[in-house]
Formats: sequence, C-alpha cells, structure tokens
Amino acid sequence: MTGGAQNYRTWFHFSVTGVPRGDTVIFSIRNMNNQGRLFKLGLKPVYRNSVSGGWQRIPASVQYDYLDEGGPFFITFTHNFAYEEGETTYFAFSYPFSFEEIQAQS
Repeated sequence: MTGGAQNYRTWFHFSVTGVPRGDTVIFSIRNMNNQGRLFKLGLKPVYRNSVSGGWQRIPASVQYDYLDEGGPFFITFTHNFAYEEGETTYFAFSYPFSFEEIQAQS
C-alpha cells in the first residue's frame, strides 16, 4: 500500500433466484480482508427470503481460511433453500441498513 490508502474488501450482498426447494448450495466468498477473529467468535453471514422478509443468521457453520499463507482470506458456507423455486434469497456479510435507516442516523 502506498500513501496510506486502504483497500477494504469485506462487505458483500447478493441474491440467488431459481434454486429448487430442498437443494443445498455451497458459497465461497474470496479475496476478503482477514476477518478470522470475527468468524472465530461465531460471526455468520445473514440471509432473508423474499417471502419471509426478516434477516437472520445462516444456520450452517462457516469455514474460513487463507487461500495461501498470508494471502487473501475466504469464507465458505452452505445454505438449504426451503422456499419454492423462483423465490429470491438475499445474503449479506451482516445485517444491512436501509437507506432510510442511514439517513436517520445523519
């Protein structure tokens, strides 16, 4: 790094649609900053379904490590899709704030 600039790569938010009910998918998020301490203490990504609406921690365990010694950090987790095919499931590093919540804090 030069000039004191930081290159943060932690936050993620994505959605998945079209997974058949009962199927399990393995997700691997790579090239993150080291968040090993958080995951060691039990941090898990959150998810919500377009039907249920509420965010909750994924029930599965989270594996975490480095791609190479001292290299980029990654996490891997599974999710079982319990809703009908065609529903959208959203995943995020942690509980996201809505735009309205962010504006209220300003």
